Amino acid sequence: MKQLMFLLTFSTFSSIVAAQVNFPQSPVQTTNASSQAGNNNLFIGASTGNSNAGFNNSILGSFAGAQLNAASDNNTFVGFESGANTTANNNTFIGARSGFSNTGSATTGTNNTFIGARCGEFNLTGYSNTFIGTNTGLNNISGFQNLFIGMEAGGLSQNQASGSSNVFIGHWSGATYTTASNNIGIGINSARNLLSGQNNIFI
Repeated sequence: MKQLMFLLTFSTFSSIVAAQVNFPQSPVQTTNASSQAGNNNLFIGASTGNSNAGFNNSILGSFAGAQLNAASDNNTFVGFESGANTTANNNTFIGARSGFSNTGSATTGTNNTFIGARCGEFNLTGYSNTFIGTNTGLNNISGFQNLFIGMEAGGLSQNQASGSSNVFIGHWSGATYTTASNNIGIGINSARNLLSGQNNIFI
């Protein structure tokens, strides 16, 4: 009797081990996009990510990264609808709706870092921008190589801006810029009314 019990136990254990190591070639489809992912992707949240996503994407938040495609690699999105329309590469969006409108290609809409709720929400093809703060960079549509730090810096008027290579640091700094480029504004309200000027320093 003892021998029979041992055989049954050993047989059960062997079955469990076999079940753990013999994974299927393709994951089972579920309603969670994380089970449909491409290569080295992590998707957590309702309707998060896309089954056609490329490589090395980490997406957390409902509807975040929903439009990623096979060419979308190395993105990190955290927050509700962060990067929801993004098809580009190498972006980091943290905060609800951060980078929401960002689309891009292999050369546009890439290498952006947006940290804060609605940060860079309307950026379409702008690249190599760093925006930090709530509503920061809301103006930017296609501008590139901008650095905005502070609540609504470069983002108060939603002017569909294309200016590039600006540094605005402080609440409302550069808040209404449009085509202004190569400017520096440091401090609250610095360069707030700047629209199209170039090569200015506001302190």
